[in-house]
Amino acid sequence: MNARTNSTAGRAGLVAALGAALATTIAACTVVADIDVCERAAPATRDLNALTEGDQQLAALAALPNGNAFALFFSTAIGDERPLSELRGVLVGGDGATLPTCDAAGLREVTYLTRRTIGTVSYAPPWAASERGLVTWLEDDASGPMPVRLLRGLFLSETGCVEAPPFEIARADDRYQLTSATVLTSASNQFVAVWSELELSGAPGRIRARAVEFSFSDPEWLGNVDSPSGDAATLVDFVNAYSLGATIDGGGTFALSWYEASTFAPIIRFARFDDRLRERLAPVTLSERRPDERSPDVTVMRVAHADGQYLLAYTRRDDAGVARVFGQFVDANGAPLRGEHGDGAFRIGARATAREILDSVIATTGGGFAVTWTEEVGDASAGDLALDVRALLVDGARTTRFVNPACAAGDFDVTGGSRGLQERAIAVPAPGGLLIAWSDGGRNGTDPSGLGTRVRFYPDRALLPLE
Repeated sequence: MNARTNSTAGRAGLVAALGAALATTIAACTVVADIDVCERAAPATRDLNALTEGDQQLAALAALPNGNAFALFFSTAIGDERPLSELRGVLVGGDGATLPTCDAAGLREVTYLTRRTIGTVSYAPPWAASERGLVTWLEDDASGPMPVRLLRGLFLSETGCVEAPPFEIARADDRYQLTSATVLTSASNQFVAVWSELELSGAPGRIRARAVEFSFSDPEWLGNVDSPSGDAATLVDFVNAYSLGATIDGGGTFALSWYEASTFAPIIRFARFDDRLRERLAPVTLSERRPDERSPDVTVMRVAHADGQYLLAYTRRDDAGVARVFGQFVDANGAPLRGEHGDGAFRIGARATAREILDSVIATTGGGFAVTWTEEVGDASAGDLALDVRALLVDGARTTRFVNPACAAGDFDVTGGSRGLQERAIAVPAPGGLLIAWSDGGRNGTDPSGLGTRVRFYPDRALLPLE
């Protein structure tokens, strides 16, 4: 009896000792792993633009089906009272290295158009390899007695070649002015352009759209719920919509979000439509304030979709009147989804003294999201203004991810501490990681002029902890 008891006690003691040793080993490994994870070398930063004269400012960045990406940027001459802007493009490899664009040997960027006024550039990438993408932009046509705002488009090949002449999508008239615009890839060589129109008389405006298919000559306009011949359809009427956000969410449908100004209360809305511009979800109100409250002053709105859920991100003023980036998760019906911050709107950035401007929100590989924004700290009048660009990763469970650059679950500095003014960061998924490009005003690369465009590839092994 005693022998068996002693034997049992001995085994128990041995198990306890082994358990303690294992726990110590695990703890030690955890510490080592944490040090290893958080002290990895920062990714290399590369220049996007080859042109080194004038200012180059990032306009759009999109992932391509073959694993590369395509970047568009403005190039503006310095010293002209009315700057002449070029819209230029460059093909980018998954690792951030620039590639020959439009199959031209050694040609690293292509000029697509030159205008006095170009704005609101969007790019919808090809649906599949060897297909076409569509770039759209707003421009002012000054050929007549009065300038007229146009929304125009240009089909590009997967390598950035011009595939057909530029074409007109929409034109302002004496009643409506075009404002925010975006474009989406809806199917193979098919696209949906969406824009908002404001009533010049002050009456409520509308949100409109057209569906178009690639053609080597004139574009093929696709019939829709309002027009069998493919004329513009009205998605939402009697609304003053600002800063449209849009995302394809699969199954031939897309989601829209926008900031709506009204006499009674500024609101944020969410709606869904199919690729023939039929309503699938009537506009849902996500955020609203009473008339006696301070206006949110939403200035930038974006939305992304991943695995049946949506992340709306936007810039608005908080209760203290400071511009901040906020987010909110919703499902396909616009119902709020609960995350680590509850089921309402939450602030994405963390710095208490920063003013923030949203740049992009995208779905990442694996069902999560990445948000990028520009952070402004200091006072320009005092000469101590600083701008940097930051990013935050959120997983599919709507929880902030631990990232190595921050060595914490939180946001991180995209540029790794580059000097000068850094702004306008856009992220896209890339094979095995994340590609982030931005405008660099610090003369950190080979461009000695005021503004250049730069890019970093963050491989998963450098961005995320080992699992």
